[in-house]
Amino acid sequence: VHLGRHDNVLEFHIDKMKFTCPEFHSIKTFVSWTMPISLDDPLQHTNLAVGETANYNHSTLYKINMNYMTLQSLKDDLITVCVYILLDSGHPFKIGECQVSLGEILQHPRNTLHNVLHVRCSLDDADDHHTIPPFIMKNINQESIGTLNYWFRLQRPTEEIIAKHLHRIGLLETGPIKEENQIPFK
Repeated sequence: VHLGRHDNVLEFHIDKMKFTCPEFHSIKTFVSWTMPISLDDPLQHTNLAVGETANYNHSTLYKINMNYMTLQSLKDDLITVCVYILLDSGHPFKIGECQVSLGEILQHPRNTLHNVLHVRCSLDDADDHHTIPPFIMKNINQESIGTLNYWFRLQRPTEEIIAKHLHRIGLLETGPIKEENQIPFK
C-alpha cells in the first residue's frame, strides 16, 4: 500500500463479545458496522463465532488522508456496531447494538485504544419474530446483552496536522505539540 505524506492507516479491531445469557453457548453470532470515513466498502462484518464468549478477532484497515474533513469526521462521527445471530433458516437477525466514538482516536493518535462497551438489546423490525430463539424473546427487556471488546490503532499518524487542527478549533491550550506521545487538551 502506498502511503502519501498525510496518509494514515486506521485499524479497527473487534476482539470479542461476552454475552450475559448462557444460552449463547451454541448460537452463531457476528458483528457488523459501517465506517463513515470509508468510501470504497463502508459495510464491514466479522466472521461467525459461537459461544458465550464469541472470539471474533477481526481487524479492518482503512487508509485515510489526514485533512480538515477527515479530522472533523473523526471528531464527530459515531460507528453503530450491530450484533447479529444466525437463525436456523440461515438468515441474520439483529439482537443488539452499541455506538463507538471515532473522536477518541484524536485524543491518543499514537496509541492503541482498547475499550469495552455494553451492547444494548435492539431487535430487527421483522414480522417473523416466531423464528427468534425463545431465550432472546425472554431477555428482550434487558438493558445489556453483553460487552464488546474492541480497539483502534492509528498507524503512521501525522500528529502535527492533528495538533494544528485541534489548536485552530480551540481544543489545545498551546500551539502544535511535537512530543512523541501526547497532545494536551483543555
